[in-house]
Amino acid sequence: MNLSPLIFSIIANPFPIFVEGNIETYRTGRLHPRRKNLGYFDIIIVIEGTLYLTENDINYEIKKNEAIVLSPVHLHYSYKKSQDNTSFYWLHFYTESEWLESHNPVFLNSTFKIPQLHFHNKIYTLHLPKHQAINNSRFIIQTITTILDNTKKNDDFTFFENQKLFIDLLKQLELRKEQHNTSQQLAESIKDFLYKSISQKIDAETLSQEFHFHYNYLSRVMKKYYGTTPIEYLNELRLVYAADLLLQTNHSIQYIAANAGFQTIPYFSNCFKKKYLLSPRNFRNRHSSQSAAE
Repeated sequence: MNLSPLIFSIIANPFPIFVEGNIETYRTGRLHPRRKNLGYFDIIIVIEGTLYLTENDINYEIKKNEAIVLSPVHLHYSYKKSQDNTSFYWLHFYTESEWLESHNPVFLNSTFKIPQLHFHNKIYTLHLPKHQAINNSRFIIQTITTILDNTKKNDDFTFFENQKLFIDLLKQLELRKEQHNTSQQLAESIKDFLYKSISQKIDAETLSQEFHFHYNYLSRVMKKYYGTTPIEYLNELRLVYAADLLLQTNHSIQYIAANAGFQTIPYFSNCFKKKYLLSPRNFRNRHSSQSAAE
């Protein structure tokens, strides 16, 4: 009897936390090491070549633009040597939540009790396919490289930014249900496009041409799933990106404004001050002086 592919069902809250990661290349003939009881999940995304892994007596052939999620407890190892040069990203994440590996998505009950008298988050079960092809590899790889680059900065701002990016990554890898709403897919595509277009000139006409819908419809879709219009969402991304450049580089305000996609410095300064309550220059000076004092 053929069984459906394996799926990890992971309860949230609390949500899984990114721990560490890297990119690695295996030369022809190399074997993946034998590992067991790591204590954390291991996401592997192959970008070149093929990995041949066994876990729990099941062989997996992970090709370019495919991902596998390895268990925190089961033994995994190579069942065959690399046949050619193979490059892949690996990301470890940790959760104290209950999880289950099965052939069907399972909705778990959390032991994390939430009072029902007030506004509250729902309990959510994350469903991650054990092995899958990824169609949005460009966005996923960009997200991973940003996470890894952020770890080199080792500051509080990038810690929280990385957790947000990692949750976005999990969402991209999550099981797509057959009844997945086409408007939600459109909203996610718009979001992915905006992430990749921070420094470019983007307006309503650009988005209409890209997605072949009137901008008013694109706005309704984004508001439904993200609570904001595409242009508002893009401006928020640009401001966060600009703040990061101010703190992490010595580039001029003019350079940062242009690199973050703002056409004029006055407009950039006004938008920045509304969000951070400081001008870009004062924001940089204040946080730089705090870092120096520490």
